[in-house]
Amino acid sequence: MVKRPSRHVKTPYVADVVVGHGEVVGDCKEVLAGHCALLFHETSHYTGFKNQRLNTLISHIAVAPVLTTEEWKWDHNYLHHGFTNTVADPDFNGHQLTFRHSSEHPHYFQHRFQHLYAGALMCVGGFSGQIDSVKHQRWNTALFLGILYWFGFYNTLVFYSLTGFLFLVTAQLSHIQPECVMNKSKDFLENQVTSTINYRTDNIVTRCMCFGLDIQIEHHIFPNIPHSTLRQIQHVVRDYCEKNGVTYIERSGVLEMAKTYWWHLYQMSAKNRDV
Repeated sequence: MVKRPSRHVKTPYVADVVVGHGEVVGDCKEVLAGHCALLFHETSHYTGFKNQRLNTLISHIAVAPVLTTEEWKWDHNYLHHGFTNTVADPDFNGHQLTFRHSSEHPHYFQHRFQHLYAGALMCVGGFSGQIDSVKHQRWNTALFLGILYWFGFYNTLVFYSLTGFLFLVTAQLSHIQPECVMNKSKDFLENQVTSTINYRTDNIVTRCMCFGLDIQIEHHIFPNIPHSTLRQIQHVVRDYCEKNGVTYIERSGVLEMAKTYWWHLYQMSAKNRDV
């Protein structure tokens, strides 16, 4: 069992963190987008504000242009966090026709080119939630049509494409890696650690754009702790893993993670290629 830290750990909420980041980096559209993603991600995990009604309200509003909060919380909070990199994880096992993440997945002809079309398909992924909303006649379809009308086709296309690309790249880099896919454990804690990789960064803009996902190991073990506090408990998790022989992987930055991610897609693109 992981022991509590000996000293008190202050837990700032997302509102304080967003204001603090804004003061440092100034007026930047990319950072603003990162703040919006951060706000949704934190409130969907009920860690954005102390008031849980406010978390519920903000998470509904923030995600509405893309998908509904009910499907997100089922796919992400329950399936992805509970069964990371297993057959039940939609991020790992839910798109086998387009992505082959493991040698245990079936191989189709189009997988030969997955490392080439991955980026473009992630842009298309920004529209996947709205496609489902139209298909199932969900309420947020009207909001999407309103955005299309007020902002025009081109701006809407850019917004959803960038949303899909930035979010999927940030999320996939931490899990679709050779070490994460190969390590299979039936122990919940060990699976959460070994199916995830941290990418260390001291760049405040990168941290903001990743909205806490650069510290994924701790986030997966403690999803109800605000991202701004995860670094304060990192030494506890790292020491526990070292004492109990659990592999804890941390890479030096985003570029290294991106390189190994695309290399893994390339390795999986051939049916019998050695990994």
